Amino acid sequence: MPEQITLPHSSTMLGRAPPPLPPAVGDAAHLFFNGVSSMEKGDWPAAQSAFARSMDILKGGPPSESASQRAAFCAQYYAAVRLLAATCQPACDATRSARLYRHAAGLKLEGRHAMMLMRESAKRNRAVGNNRYVADLLMDMLTQVLSSGVPGADALAASLQADMTAADEAAATGAPGVTGEDVSTWASLVASGRSAADVDNTLASVL
Repeated sequence: MPEQITLPHSSTMLGRAPPPLPPAVGDAAHLFFNGVSSMEKGDWPAAQSAFARSMDILKGGPPSESASQRAAFCAQYYAAVRLLAATCQPACDATRSARLYRHAAGLKLEGRHAMMLMRESAKRNRAVGNNRYVADLLMDMLTQVLSSGVPGADALAASLQADMTAADEAAATGAPGVTGEDVSTWASLVASGRSAADVDNTLASVL
C-alpha cells in the first residue's frame, strides 16, 4: 500500500477561538473542523462525510457571500480527502499516485496543509521522473516560504532551492516527464461546486 501522508494537527491552523457563529453556520464550521481533524489522522471516510455534511448545511442556509466562500473552501478539503484516499488504494501505482498528488497539490487549502501536499507531490513526481513539474512546484513553494517570514524559513528555502536546482538539471538533461497537463484552474473548478455531488462530478475525470 502506498505511504500514507501525515498532516499537521489542526491546532496549528486554528489559533485563537473564532467568535460565535449563527447556529446553522456554527454547525457547518464544527463539521468542517471535525473533518480536518479526521483528515489529519488519515480517517478518510470520516473526513469525507464531515466535509460533505458541512457543505450541505451551507447550501441549505440563506445565500450569502460568506456561506459561498465557506462552501468553496470546504469543497477543496472534500476533494483533497477523496484524492488522498485514492492514493492509498492497493491498485494505485506510482504513476497514478503522482498524478493524484498533482491535483491535490493544486487545491487551495490552509497554508500548512497546502505545503504538506505540495512537498509530497514533489516527492512522488520526482520518483516517476516528472522533473519539470517538480522544478516548477518547488519554485512556487520557495516563493511562499520566502514571503512567509516564519522561523526556520531560510533553512527550508535553502533546501527547496537545492532540490529545485537538481530537478531543473534533471529536466534539462533527461526526459522532463509529464507534459500537456494544466492544473492551474483545478482549484477554481472544485470551488464552483456547492455540494459533494458537484465535487464528485469534477473529480470523475481524475479518479
